[in-house]
Amino acid sequence: MWPALLLCSSASGLALGLARLKVLALILATIILSFATAIAGIADGLRWGTMALAAVAAATILQSSYLIGGLLSEARSRRATPRTSLQPDLIRAAQFAIGEELRTEFQTPRELPRELQTRMKQFERL
Repeated sequence: MWPALLLCSSASGLALGLARLKVLALILATIILSFATAIAGIADGLRWGTMALAAVAAATILQSSYLIGGLLSEARSRRATPRTSLQPDLIRAAQFAIGEELRTEFQTPRELPRELQTRMKQFERL
């Protein structure tokens, strides 16, 4: 009974973790596993203390393997998503280079033409 219980709880926890199920599924699995442990303990004629110890051990292994499965799933997903396209970076670099070239080629005048100076003075009077 013990090896089957421990193997079942660790396999269930790993499956739940790798599937990225929420903690609510883990709570439900813990409750079901505790009931199954109690039923198996009653069928084998175990005492209540032994059944409680078995239920706690099974729940601990279930939750630990859920955590390990979640970590393995997260590590696998980070490796599986490499950067596929450098196109936005290349476009941004090209735009910056073009802008710099235009700034050096067409520098802004330091003094305004006479027409603009008179219009600016008219505008300031308003």
